[in-house]
Amino acid sequence: MSLSKGPSSPNSQHSLPFSSVPQPMVGSLVVIMVGLPGRGKSYVGQQIRRYFQWNGLKCRVFSHQSYQHDYLQRCGLATMAARAAVGEAPVPADVGNKVILEITKDMMTFLASTDGVAILDGTNATNARRQAILRALKDHQPIRQNRIIFVEIVTNDKEKIHRNIMRSREIHADPPDNFVQRYYENIARHEMMYEALNPIRDSELSYIQIQDNDIYFLNMISGWMPSRLAYMLHNFNQSQQNLYLTRAGEYVNLISGRIGGNSELTARGVAYSIALFNFFKEEVSASTPLLVMSSSSARCMQTARYFAEESAKGASNPSASDQEETKKVQLNCHVDYIPNLEDISYGDCDGLLLSDIRKTMHSTFLAIQADSYDTPWPNGESIRHVFNTRLEPHIHDIQASSTPVLVISHQTLLQGLYAYFVTKDTQVVAAQNAYQIKIPLETVVRIRIVGVHHVAEFVNLSKEVDRIELEMTGKVTRAPQLDMSKYLNASHNFTHPEHKGIAKPPK
Repeated sequence: MSLSKGPSSPNSQHSLPFSSVPQPMVGSLVVIMVGLPGRGKSYVGQQIRRYFQWNGLKCRVFSHQSYQHDYLQRCGLATMAARAAVGEAPVPADVGNKVILEITKDMMTFLASTDGVAILDGTNATNARRQAILRALKDHQPIRQNRIIFVEIVTNDKEKIHRNIMRSREIHADPPDNFVQRYYENIARHEMMYEALNPIRDSELSYIQIQDNDIYFLNMISGWMPSRLAYMLHNFNQSQQNLYLTRAGEYVNLISGRIGGNSELTARGVAYSIALFNFFKEEVSASTPLLVMSSSSARCMQTARYFAEESAKGASNPSASDQEETKKVQLNCHVDYIPNLEDISYGDCDGLLLSDIRKTMHSTFLAIQADSYDTPWPNGESIRHVFNTRLEPHIHDIQASSTPVLVISHQTLLQGLYAYFVTKDTQVVAAQNAYQIKIPLETVVRIRIVGVHHVAEFVNLSKEVDRIELEMTGKVTRAPQLDMSKYLNASHNFTHPEHKGIAKPPK
């Protein structure tokens, strides 16, 4: 079956939350990457890993290159290891087979102990290699055929290939001067032996073939986890641009210490909305489309005001035939107001002072403090519910976008987005620990791709807000502000060993 991908992710708002499926339906999954070098396989593999990790499964990426290098080093073949690492020479067949046996043994040991997801990252470019991997997997431990999924990345776009090569260069600590040239030579060597997955020869294999991020072929995909993998990949764009996160500007309830509510911006909050727009005029060129995803709360909509006005200005001149009108458009942006991005529902506590809640609902407050992730507010929501029901569909929408995305939302939802997208090496933030992430007021979090990971940079706009507020009102105000995170999970830590790296902005 083939699917042609449209301009946006299909029906993502109607997807069933992963966590709503009974745990017995979840089981081991093996994902085997396939494709020529420079096609972005490692990056896609890392995103598959993050997706299933986010949904509570243990995941590990097994790098064929790393295993091969370690094996050759142990055998005293350092020169061969160095040449193989840059693709200058293929390893002997017997060595290749031993490496496969070693990887598959470790993969099946990992699955036996975790019932999770094992991802084999490598070219796996020939039918013989793929069949050898299948035999080795089944020899180590019986596993259902539909739980072994090949994911082939086919890319013919030279610009995308070059971008992927430059990402690979970023991963290397000390890349040689001729890194790019050697990489292209390695691609040429692999092209001579490459055998793509074939619907006739490989009709019995479960595989997903992605051609130029546009055409999707699915073969023998059945079951819950394989279907979730296919859904995730169909909503994934390898050409992702920067993601930006920001909270609303300062608002009335924030400075009064009330949680939730739908209050409007203060004068300083309005100053931030101006500073934010000015920042993006410099950050994103006028010719680059920018998608703004805003909560539909009053304070977020007001923070997005100048983006909305710019969007309306551009919409009034869709043909861009009038050069004078075109010059007036400073940002090529589109604003979506999304109810799912509204703040967590505090239920009966909405709009109340936190001090009053501690006095009148002491036991409730202690329960939330003990486990803020799973404990809902009275007649309200828990963080788990927000992440799995409201946030996950928009994670897919962000991943599907080929243009920069700015999300204007609330701290809880932004913490979830940060936890999902930002990784450092193999360290990620567990959803249960997202509340610890600091998303400061009047700050833009810029998330960009470096190598195969996403890194975050914090851009504080407070000085610019000071200047604008002083110009508007003749004074600068910085009122005390409520920080909910310090009240939550004060004495609990749910961090799993593979879920580390709680991120904090630089001081």
